[in-house]
Amino acid sequence: MIYMINKMNESKYKKQLRSVQKQVNTFLNMKIPTTCPYCGGKMIMKTIGDYDPTSERASDLFCVCENYNTTCTCSLKVKMDSDGKKIPMGLPADNNLKSLRCEAHYYINAVVRYGIFERISEVYEYLSGKENIQKDYLHMSMLQEGRCRSIILYLLQILAAYPDKVNGRLFPFISNFKGVNSFTTTDLEAKKLIEKIQYQIR
Repeated sequence: MIYMINKMNESKYKKQLRSVQKQVNTFLNMKIPTTCPYCGGKMIMKTIGDYDPTSERASDLFCVCENYNTTCTCSLKVKMDSDGKKIPMGLPADNNLKSLRCEAHYYINAVVRYGIFERISEVYEYLSGKENIQKDYLHMSMLQEGRCRSIILYLLQILAAYPDKVNGRLFPFISNFKGVNSFTTTDLEAKKLIEKIQYQIR
């Protein structure tokens, strides 16, 4: 029962994140890249169905490196606005950066789920102050590896500071990307913070 409630909450927060993401990237008037920032290959438009025909989101667009799934894992989600214009949903990322962004989202969800902040927008407001960056540029889909790591640590510090709310109910993030280990399980400071959180059972 608790698992189902957590999954429902997680779905709700993901919808909030997607809404923020779309607003941010539309506001910034971002362009779809033509060159892969990792290997220099050409970026081409595909659908999820080109790689996974059984996916429920097979018709969804995404921009990938021409060497995708061979020597490169760089891709970028793309959406269509109401006028039919293709809008990039962030900056291109390889599997390592995608995992870091998912990890940051995971802990943002936890901060809201355990009532430390009421809304995701408040978490972004806090993080933008800590990182000294305009909030419009802070969405995880816009960030590179270094800033993702520092934000994950900020989020773990927040969770560790409220044992009465979290009550040890936080599992470390496990990456779903093949060959990628989560930052939480490899970084010493992150591992110590997770241990502290899990031992703070009230």
